[in-house]
Amino acid sequence: MPLPLPGGGTAWVGGGPFEACPPAVFGVCLEARASNAAQSQLLLPIPDFGLPELLPLRAALATILAELPHGPVYIGCRAGLGRTGTVMACLVRLSGIAEDPVTWVRRHYDSRAIETAAQEEFARHAVLHAGG
Repeated sequence: MPLPLPGGGTAWVGGGPFEACPPAVFGVCLEARASNAAQSQLLLPIPDFGLPELLPLRAALATILAELPHGPVYIGCRAGLGRTGTVMACLVRLSGIAEDPVTWVRRHYDSRAIETAAQEEFARHAVLHAGG
């Protein structure tokens, strides 16, 4: 999906099962048990149907934002919906998109993304910047 960058321009963010991550992209693995997790450029394990820990998520989002101008990024968990959608929605918020991040991800990535009410709440309201 195309993602507007905070400083201008557009980047490409893809997602799905991490085991389907293409080899020539910056891979963000959210599923520690993925057979190819060791090949990810960034490992951020999140429990299935769960939420990311805030401090590692902040660091991961900063790394992803720094990487986006240089090439495509692929974010994946087991099915590429709940955890993947949650992290994508957090990225959408940091990209400065004013629209509700859950709605935006469901429209531009997958209508089934972000599977639980807790994931929706987190994606909309987690404090993604240190200090507030």
